[in-house]
Amino acid sequence: MKRHLARLCIAVLASSLLTASAVADGVKSVTLLVPQTKAIMALTGNVKLMQRGGVVTAIVFHNGSLQLTPLAGDSNGGYRVSPPANPIMSNWKHLCAGTPATFVWFAFGIRGSVSFSVFQGKTVAARKSCGDFNYSTPD
Repeated sequence: MKRHLARLCIAVLASSLLTASAVADGVKSVTLLVPQTKAIMALTGNVKLMQRGGVVTAIVFHNGSLQLTPLAGDSNGGYRVSPPANPIMSNWKHLCAGTPATFVWFAFGIRGSVSFSVFQGKTVAARKSCGDFNYSTPD
């Protein structure tokens, strides 16, 4: 009985240490985003925002995702879509008509509002808007 209890204590301690270590290393967090308009709900449905250590790593839609890396030197919420992607949305249309998305800019507002703008283009200077999307986190 004492051995069993000792093993259980060791397992709990090891689990706690691994969890604390993972949090310190910036484990991914997932935030559910709910569209603020019926039009965006029809296009994207609910979206998941993946983050690691406070940095957005992906936007996950129902039928695909945009993998993101922060733009070097940008402190205004700019990300590169890497690799460029054009996921199919809920209404069977692509996120960006014709050309894959290459850049995303985020704005995090008060009371859990999250907006992002998606762009296509080879360079930041030559980008063209695919659309603006407004969401909120569920209460």
